[in-house]
Amino acid sequence: MSEDLVKIEIKNNIGFLSLNGIRDLNLLHKDLVLELARVLKDINGDPAVRVLVMKGDGERAFSGGVDVRKMKEFSPWEAEDFIRALHTAMKLIMTLNQPVIASVFGPCLGGAMEIVMAADMVIAAEDALFGLPEIRVGVPSVIEASLLPQVIGLSRARELILTGDIITASEAFRLGLVNRVVSRGMLEEETLKKAQQFLRLSPKILSVQKDIIDKWQNLGQDQSAEYSIKAFALCFTTAHPREAMEAFLAKREPEF
Repeated sequence: MSEDLVKIEIKNNIGFLSLNGIRDLNLLHKDLVLELARVLKDINGDPAVRVLVMKGDGERAFSGGVDVRKMKEFSPWEAEDFIRALHTAMKLIMTLNQPVIASVFGPCLGGAMEIVMAADMVIAAEDALFGLPEIRVGVPSVIEASLLPQVIGLSRARELILTGDIITASEAFRLGLVNRVVSRGMLEEETLKKAQQFLRLSPKILSVQKDIIDKWQNLGQDQSAEYSIKAFALCFTTAHPREAMEAFLAKREPEF
């Protein structure tokens, strides 16, 4: 069963990960979340996967969020256990060595929107819908919802979280939640184009840069600056900076 919950296919150094949740809305549940974490651990740092693309399986949705039919039966222990498992998966996305692109169509709600916020880049179809409607089913938005105020500002974050309002892809783009909005028919092509752009960059330096960005979010300004300086210097213990610079000067593609 677990093999079907999270599908992963690798083509030309791009990993395509599909969430196959409950019914056509790809609703999240604990087994899927645990499988997602397992798959992410397996591909983290795998040289065969230079960039990861996440999407929802099927044609209707990235994911409508957590399955309320299952969640309403949670005991307090089960609620904490599930939300910790979901946080683990999201943290793995944020700290994955490879860049992660979320390719979103249809509803992307609740825990699914938090998964998408953990990605490095979000490309959305015009029909995508975003929101944190947990408050409407009697629970608070937690874990990666905490990223929302620094992305869109405290006032708008409070509005979305406290009302559970659903917003369109164009509004999500205006707020800075989404990097690009394209037609549904162009979503796959635009996502692939962006993934291929990462393939031309050093996987080692991309990993370092992701780590630095994470430290910017979690350390104070002086600490993150010092960490960044050390990381910059350590890059020169590899051949990647020289190769990238020589390729730049020679107007050729670098070889990593």
